[in-house]
Amino acid sequence: MGCTTWPVLKTGWATGPGRSGYDSSCRFNEVVRRGLAIIAAAIAGLLSVAAARADGDPASDMLPVQNTSTPFPPPAGAQALAASVEKVFESGHRVKVAVIATRRDLGSIPSLFGKANAYAHFLGTELGAFYAGPLLIVMPSGFGIYDGRRSTAPEAAVLAKLKVNGSSASALIGSATTAVDALASAGALNSPDILPPNSYPQQSTVSAGKPARLIFHILEDSEHSSAVVTIYAGTKVLGVLHAPMQFADYNTPRFVTWSVPNNVPRKGLKYCVVATDSSGNRQQPPACGPITVAH
Repeated sequence: MGCTTWPVLKTGWATGPGRSGYDSSCRFNEVVRRGLAIIAAAIAGLLSVAAARADGDPASDMLPVQNTSTPFPPPAGAQALAASVEKVFESGHRVKVAVIATRRDLGSIPSLFGKANAYAHFLGTELGAFYAGPLLIVMPSGFGIYDGRRSTAPEAAVLAKLKVNGSSASALIGSATTAVDALASAGALNSPDILPPNSYPQQSTVSAGKPARLIFHILEDSEHSSAVVTIYAGTKVLGVLHAPMQFADYNTPRFVTWSVPNNVPRKGLKYCVVATDSSGNRQQPPACGPITVAH
């Protein structure tokens, strides 16, 4: 009945809080086997950003769990870019941005430097299990745009009127911010959300007769999701709890509060999460995490 998953590193399973195993029946793990991975250690603090940049395509590690990827260390203007992108999400639209200043920013694929549209297609395909929406690439040579094999004519028309300032990494960041603002103002980011959320329950310890928080993370490319949490003892349903539709950032844990019965069974407990985004895309199958009863 569902599976328990946790985002992974390209080098293996993350050991962050909430990891509780591997279930080959899970759609997310099928994605893992196809090599589409994300860097949960950036959240759990297992690796520094600098270490991630030694891996083979830094932006593909960063963008599943954040919306901008910039050269390291972040140049001046990186926060302004992030703020512009956040305004896009707040308006109900989406865009992710990768700023590539040098070949080093492409990790093990430097051959795509100077080929912004080719890299946009490459990166968009890598992110496809977690994000299907406008993806903007900014290189000194120009802009690239990709949207999961959907038409990017509206975005391309806006970008064609802009020029990239590639004189420095900070200048590139400024060009990216200008481009995001222009795309938003032109209404060119109206891309339908087609991917369901993924949820990641943490292992939970509860006490009989006391309220307990059941904590989980949600990875959703629109950053808005609700969730239904079902608590089981074996196959018996002990309770169903609801988390309302609200902002869903993977870095920010969500939780529901369960009033644990005094006679709660001490074995076979788990809770399963089904997340649904604001477009009605529903997670299948559920993701489940174990519950331990404290002695």
